Amino acid sequence: MRAGAPALLSVYAPTATAYQWRKDGIGIPGATQSWLDFAPASLADSGTYDVIVYGTGTAYSVSQSALLRVIPIGFILQIR
Repeated sequence: MRAGAPALLSVYAPTATAYQWRKDGIGIPGATQSWLDFAPASLADSGTYDVIVYGTGTAYSVSQSALLRVIPIGFILQIR
């Protein structure tokens, strides 16, 4: 995706009691909803994301990873 465009990652877990999003395995402070919004996305947002989904008691699951790749706005000029 291009820098400056919005991006949204989300997880569907109807019985979840809490969420914690991570980027490259590190928890993102305040990212505790079922979605993670990038509006607008920047180059620094590129990375691998997953979410820990908590259930009742001590039960939890970790989602599959999603790769977010943000590319700079611009164009490619090819000279021959």
